[in-house]
Formats: sequence, structure tokens, C-alpha cells
Amino acid sequence: MTTAQRETYEYLSAHRDGAVYLMAVSSWTTALPYIIATGQEVMPMGGFSGSAPSPTLAQVQRRVRTGQLRFFLLDEAGTGFAASVFGGRSESSTVPAIESWVKGACATVPARDYGGASSATETLYACG
Repeated sequence: MTTAQRETYEYLSAHRDGAVYLMAVSSWTTALPYIIATGQEVMPMGGFSGSAPSPTLAQVQRRVRTGQLRFFLLDEAGTGFAASVFGGRSESSTVPAIESWVKGACATVPARDYGGASSATETLYACG
């Protein structure tokens, strides 16, 4: 786990308010370091090649509404190993709808609050 990931984890742990999931993320490649290092529940919304099951928008909204999920770490640039190998974002068709909803319904967490770099490709959102 990188220093930035550790700082993000510490912020999320301090602010998750009992949510089941530490956060939801754009892909398995983003989720994996957090899961391995912390053992926490992280919801990947897209698979490595787009073939892994991902939640629907309604399922995500229900988890936010019931307090099971509060944070989303979204890959704003669509980068990562899978994207570079497969020529673009590798996700199921539900991920763009979820990301659009998150960006409209949730608050952006300033990068300085969680140790993220303002120039980073990932943005943290807080819902609920």
C-alpha cells in the first residue's frame, strides 16, 4: 500500500460512520491494494476485463441510503492496467451511470483532507 493509499484508508476509517463498505471504487485494480492491506470490504464496480459482476445503480443507491456505503473513489481519467491493455475503460455498462449519479449526488472530498494529490486521477466522493 502506498503512502497516499494509507492516508486515504485512515481518512475513510475515521469518517465512514459504521458503513459496511470502506468505499466503492471504479475497478478491481483500485480495490485490490486496500483489500489486501486492510482486509476491509471494498466494492469494485467494474471488473478487470468488464466481465466481473458489478452492482446496479439501484443497488448502489440503496446501499448509500441505508448507510452501508458512504465513499466512492473514482478514477477520473479511466486509466489503469486494464484500460491500457483493452484500449479504454474496462467496466460493465452500469459503472458510467453510477459514476454520473455519484458526481451529481455526492460531495467531493478535498484531496488535502485525505492525503490525495490535487493532480491525481482519482477523486474521493462522500455520500449521505
